[in-house]
Amino acid sequence: MTETTYESIEALIQDVEVNGSQVRCTFLHADGETIDSSATIPRDNSVMGKVGNTVKRQLVNRARSTASRSIFQLLGGGMLGRTGSIIVRATVPSNVSNHNEPDEDDIHEAVVKAFDKVSSKYMYDEQSGTWAPSLPDRQKISILPKEEKQSRQNTPPEKSNESGLNRLEKEVLARLLVEICDADGKLTSEEEDLLKSIIPKELGNADKIRQMDFISPMEIKSLSMNAKQQILKCAFLMSYADFQPHESEMSIIHEYGQQMGMNISQLKQIEKEAKLETLSACIDENTSRSDVFEIASQINIPNDEAEMVLINLKSNIR
Repeated sequence: MTETTYESIEALIQDVEVNGSQVRCTFLHADGETIDSSATIPRDNSVMGKVGNTVKRQLVNRARSTASRSIFQLLGGGMLGRTGSIIVRATVPSNVSNHNEPDEDDIHEAVVKAFDKVSSKYMYDEQSGTWAPSLPDRQKISILPKEEKQSRQNTPPEKSNESGLNRLEKEVLARLLVEICDADGKLTSEEEDLLKSIIPKELGNADKIRQMDFISPMEIKSLSMNAKQQILKCAFLMSYADFQPHESEMSIIHEYGQQMGMNISQLKQIEKEAKLETLSACIDENTSRSDVFEIASQINIPNDEAEMVLINLKSNIR
């Protein structure tokens, strides 16, 4: 009997929702269909004291998802892997000191258990070391490399060019994002994965972008106002994705904003939109007002603006 690992099923995971000790999963199957399953995370003392880091990690996952999807839509994107497709949804506990919450390893273990319950609907490929949907003999099974599977599964429908960027604008955005990630002198594995997921193939990778010419004043002057606003917003989203924007990152964004002809008021408005979008990605209709305020305080959003995000979210649900 093949032992299932998280890595062997990762390309099949469509969604993971954590609610206390319950983990509900949605797995991809054939022809775009999905299969739901669930598992329980055992409670023990090993998870004591982890809730703060767990909740923070979940919030960061959501913020990165928002940043990657917004940037992906503009760039046309690379792989858009797990960063932008799996969101672990868990309501922030009102009193975190009295809650025991699972960490990432606990969640991964539960996801594997949930998959095992429905594994009869899948087949294991020894060559690739991954699971794929079981199909009738008359249907052809294509076993793709993991990266290609993720690319096909996670690539959103093509959008019209009205909201996208041209080649010059894509290059400027990509160079700015790489510069932001490099700003604090250390590129984290999460930042590296994010860059891989959003940089389109025609622009190469982060190393190739680093070797490009610096963004010139002439290039900046050639950008449309819409492109300038979208580029700056994505830059702010990237910086706020870990809830700890580095001073050097903010300095870079503001410098480019000024070169684009933006005044302080315009820059603050774009930054505000990015912060509110980040907050919106981290809450749902069941999040308490106090939790919304707590999350908002981490990125300096006033309570009244934070509450309006919650109100608007609820107002759009029918």
